[in-house]
Amino acid sequence: MRCEIGGADEFRATVPSGTQLLVGFTPVAQRLANPDFPDTRDALLRQWADWLGTQATLTELPPVWPDSKFARPTHLKPEAVTDYTRELGQAIQRHL
Repeated sequence: MRCEIGGADEFRATVPSGTQLLVGFTPVAQRLANPDFPDTRDALLRQWADWLGTQATLTELPPVWPDSKFARPTHLKPEAVTDYTRELGQAIQRHL
């Protein structure tokens, strides 16, 4: 499918041959997520993967995290950064 957002075609053209490209989203704070957010997130990931020509989507990452892990609505607390980095590494490893 042709990308409908600006820059995706140009981005794809800059990715070196043989590069494994993955796409994922960081979790959002519980208070910001509506009940259908996990499904919406997965649909967005599939669309982005199609547009960007990725080899995998990181749907195993949690779409929502407890508010207690966030210092501000869009920034994790330092200890949560460590937790997220560990989860991200494990998710990436599954696709290598």
